Amino acid sequence: MLSDATITLVKATVPVLRTHGEAITTRFYERLLAAPEIAAMFDPAHQRDGSQPRALAAAVLAYAEHIDNLAALAGAVERIAHKHVAVQVRPEQYDVVGANLLAAISDVLGDAATPPILAAWGEAYGLLAKVFIDREAALAGEVAARPGGWRGFRHFVVEAVAEESRVIKSFLLAPEDGGALPDFAPGQYLTLRLTRPDGTQLLRHYSLAGRAANGRWRIAVKREPEGRGSGLLHDTIRPGAVLEVAPPAGDFFLDAETPRPILLLGAGVGQTPLLAMVETLAATRPDHPVIWAHAAIDGETHAFGAHLRALAEATPGLDLHIAYERPGASDRVGVTHHSVGRFDAERIAGLLPDREVDVYMCGPRAFQKAQARHLIAAGVAPANIRYELFGVTDEAILGAA
Repeated sequence: MLSDATITLVKATVPVLRTHGEAITTRFYERLLAAPEIAAMFDPAHQRDGSQPRALAAAVLAYAEHIDNLAALAGAVERIAHKHVAVQVRPEQYDVVGANLLAAISDVLGDAATPPILAAWGEAYGLLAKVFIDREAALAGEVAARPGGWRGFRHFVVEAVAEESRVIKSFLLAPEDGGALPDFAPGQYLTLRLTRPDGTQLLRHYSLAGRAANGRWRIAVKREPEGRGSGLLHDTIRPGAVLEVAPPAGDFFLDAETPRPILLLGAGVGQTPLLAMVETLAATRPDHPVIWAHAAIDGETHAFGAHLRALAEATPGLDLHIAYERPGASDRVGVTHHSVGRFDAERIAGLLPDREVDVYMCGPRAFQKAQARHLIAAGVAPANIRYELFGVTDEAILGAA
């Protein structure tokens, strides 16, 4: 437990963090990422666009504001803990993070970072580090204890590579050791440790795009314009390649036993975690009402369309609604898609079978913010809307609605 004096001092820094928080976290990452082992855990794109420092600044501020009520941060702690397990953060690395955070506070605030303030933040960070270390140890242990489970990285052979659309490829993965695969919660992701031609390593997360089939897992990867990981996979990985894979992780997953209808709402490559959900529901609850609503630019960028149409034909409870923003010459309403344009408030309201519905949503941030507004305006309870944000920013999608 923290002392009353520490709580008082940390809460007193809230106004300073509101003003200087991003400068502190920017300096923090400058210091932290000088270590190659730690730098490999981060996507440099999130440093270039400032999203990583902004996300950490918001997290540090939230911690200071709730230092006397950490239960309010339980959701954020769970999400972050899953990511830390996925990239194999070790307990001793928390000492490195803490030292660099305090140094960054001192660098930015100068004389205003008095010894008592630094001591208070050191104590507060120590408590937070213990919360994460304990939770991450429990999560890693749970996965490793499952039949077929493991710790660290395991070698998987790429058995097949498929062009799912003009921008998305799928990769079928089989354990090199021929062993079993552990169960995963539909919606979770894998972490790949990729080695670039220059020998540097990258850690990247990719959703499990479907149920396990014949002892194989599938991921689907969109080529991003400046994506080091996606570019490496698209350009160099062929059948027979061996990849290093960490166990499944992530706190965005399906409640397959819900009595309510389910809306799976996605856009672009955001459909990947939803694929595991819809395949699971089709296999285990084929009569349960499920709406698959997906937005794509056109048929050339739309992945897995034929697969979903075949799944819907074989699954009584599954209805599809595909919206193309700008259909191509070969796209046909009623065949490749069902409507033209974006999902607006009227269209979303028309898709809902009931206001008592469970929603799972994934796609670009702007898409998710817009759909959250539409859903809540249509009467869906925010507590029934779950969403996945690829990347680092823990944005208040529902609060923004």
